[in-house]
Formats: sequence, C-alpha cells, structure tokens
Amino acid sequence: MYEYVFRRSLEDSKNNSFVVIGDAPWSFDYVAKNAKIGDILRLSGHRAVYMGADNNKKRIILYESNGMSTWGINAVHYGTEHNSFSHVTILRNEAYNNAINGTAKKYIMGTVACPVDIDIFKDGVLVGRVKDNVVDEDVTSIDLEVDNGEKNFIIPSNENYQVKLYATDAGKMSYTVEEVGMDAH
Repeated sequence: MYEYVFRRSLEDSKNNSFVVIGDAPWSFDYVAKNAKIGDILRLSGHRAVYMGADNNKKRIILYESNGMSTWGINAVHYGTEHNSFSHVTILRNEAYNNAINGTAKKYIMGTVACPVDIDIFKDGVLVGRVKDNVVDEDVTSIDLEVDNGEKNFIIPSNENYQVKLYATDAGKMSYTVEEVGMDAH
C-alpha cells in the first residue's frame, strides 16, 4: 500500500495540490526539523518522499521513484555527492501525509553484493525473489531491486520476515543489514 501512495504522491506533486511548507538552503538539520513523513522534497528539480531522519548518522531517508534511498548530511546519495543540491523545497499534501502515517516507522534496509539468489518470506509466504540477478515480479510484493548485481531490499522491521541467500558462484560474501528508524515530526 505505501509504495502505491509514495509513487502517486511523487506524480501528483507536479501539480498544484501540494503546498510549499519550506524553502531554504539544503541542510540535514533544516529538513529533519521541518519535514513531516510524507512530504515531498524538491532539490534542483529532483523529487523524493521524505520518510524520516536518522539523527545518529545525520542522514534522511527518502522514497524515490526507483525505491528507498538515504541522503547523508552532504546529500550523499548512493555514494555520490550531489553538490548541485544547494536548495530544498518542502511540499506537503495532508491527504498523502495522513495515508502514510499508518505505515511502519522502522525498516530493515538490506544490501547483498555477492553472487547469490535471494528469497524473502513474510510469515512463511514468499514475497520477494531474485534469481540470476533479476527480480521475479510474479512473486515480489516488497521493495526489492537489483543494480549491477547488487541486491537491495527494504522491509518493515515490526513484521516477521526471513531472508534466504543461495550461493550461485564462488567468491566472498558481502551483505549489510541495517535497521533504520523513522522520526515522525
């Protein structure tokens, strides 16, 4: 449900149904203080749904059209610094904010950078699969993507999930699992 709401709010933010809440030079502190979960952040024409702030690591969590991501204090996005993001506009539509408020406030973000296939189960039911570096869309109902052989997923931490990895080649295994808290404002 939340993915649909996020995608829809990103699309709808291009029209006039969103009100400008803030407009200022980009900074982690400004966004963390003024944005609410569900707001749209507009940075140099780029738009993403604000999902919360990780104050310990000084980064914000966003939902973009291609899934979840995090931006650090210097707008670090997937390891690439975006110096062009000098300004941020916060857009709000209360209908979307209200719809999003029912979603989980903590998530597990996982990255698997090794030659494996993945099955993800929720309460014993298969809800995500990567086979031969391709997401199986027939069974996948969670945020799951493959980027240059790196598998990324995000799942609510307050639900019963199991992630199984199946080696497909020899080599080193590298994976990261991190719980990310969403601070509601």
